[in-house]
Amino acid sequence: MLIDILRESATDPETYVVSGACTPEAQFKLFKKILRTTGFDEKRFVPLDIRGTTNDGILRRLKETADSLVKQHKEASRPSAAA
Repeated sequence: MLIDILRESATDPETYVVSGACTPEAQFKLFKKILRTTGFDEKRFVPLDIRGTTNDGILRRLKETADSLVKQHKEASRPSAAA
């Protein structure tokens, strides 16, 4: 299912995938082949470390991550002052 989602979203610059699990390094290692196979941009794969926290902590981390991604996307979409 993840492969299908990544493949279908590979060309959509507004699609990010947030993966909540172990350390970000381990997640990149685990998903590296799938990202390469599907053509999904590694920069839009966001590993989220959720170890050692409660459900509320996980939700807080997800919200913070989503808010940060939205902010980054808005800033990147703004026309530059030089344009």
